[in-house]
Amino acid sequence: MKEIRAKINAMESEIMKMVRDVRQMQSEFGAISRARTVNFDSNLEEVIADIKTMYGVDLTLNIRHSDVVAYRSCLMYILTENCEISLAEIGRLLGRKDHSTVIHARDKVADFLSINDEYYTIVYSNVLEIFNSKFEI
Repeated sequence: MKEIRAKINAMESEIMKMVRDVRQMQSEFGAISRARTVNFDSNLEEVIADIKTMYGVDLTLNIRHSDVVAYRSCLMYILTENCEISLAEIGRLLGRKDHSTVIHARDKVADFLSINDEYYTIVYSNVLEIFNSKFEI
């Protein structure tokens, strides 16, 4: 009986060590995740600021002018294609838009690019160039 009790104690000790290791990894991952979120938000703000500076299109405005819609839609498309964040989060980051707005924007840009629409091809290239310079993808 003493041998069984000793084995149980040894197993409990090993399990507790594993639990501590898992908690440490979770803590480290959380810190990395928070740092990535801060960097991501900061980089996205820089992308939006550069679009405004370079092309005179303010994506922070909640208006439906064709230039704003095109640039915002292209940025949504690029974010859905290159970043592992939810559609709802993309919408939140780009002016409190719903996830369905992001889906519509993504699909619309994909359609325009598939037919080589001249305007959307230029806008997409402009946004992608800025995005790549900030996110180094």
